[in-house]
Amino acid sequence: SKFNLSLRIFQMGEELVAYIGTAEQRYGGGKLTAWAVVFPSRPSLNYCRRVRNTGRDETHFAQLCALLKILWQVDQMNEDAGRREIEKVIVKTNARRFVTSVQMELARVSSLGYVGERRHKAAIMEIIKSYRQFVALDMYFAPTSDAHVDEVNSLAKEVL
Repeated sequence: SKFNLSLRIFQMGEELVAYIGTAEQRYGGGKLTAWAVVFPSRPSLNYCRRVRNTGRDETHFAQLCALLKILWQVDQMNEDAGRREIEKVIVKTNARRFVTSVQMELARVSSLGYVGERRHKAAIMEIIKSYRQFVALDMYFAPTSDAHVDEVNSLAKEVL
């Protein structure tokens, strides 16, 4: 049985962002959730994913906001440079959900070189530090407890 989880709209900078989530009940009690985030005026940032989870939609939304703010900042950096210098940012976390590495893929035509890459990486690390409460960036569908869920939600309200 399919059911709609949510359609929410929030402001990020001057950008209006829509979040759409649907969940499908599966045999064996597992749940497959598909969600998409749509940036009306920046389609290059549109993002969607299908994931198996047992968590709560509110948590997905709160932690997703943190991830999207990082993507949005990267997009801003590209815009300020006047070209697509940063192709991809990969954030890795360990089992305890601390950020262990940030990898960046720069455009081949980039004139940045090593110094520019380090500068961008430092800027992105700063953004990640700001959202350290949401450190599970590549594991953001596994809240540890109800208390954690409530904490994430209240932090998200402050951030947004």
